[in-house]
Amino acid sequence: EVRIQLKESLPGTGGGGHPMQQLFVKVLFVLPLIALVFFYYRSYCQ
Repeated sequence: EVRIQLKESLPGTGGGGHPMQQLFVKVLFVLPLIALVFFYYRSYCQ
């Protein structure tokens, strides 16, 4: 029973996850990558 609850609480597993929540998780995942590329690009240009 604990496994089922854990699966449903985890985002991206499709266990009753809201579309807005999935979008939020995607943004949280992509944002640091964009920031990393941005800072790497700035340091590369200088």
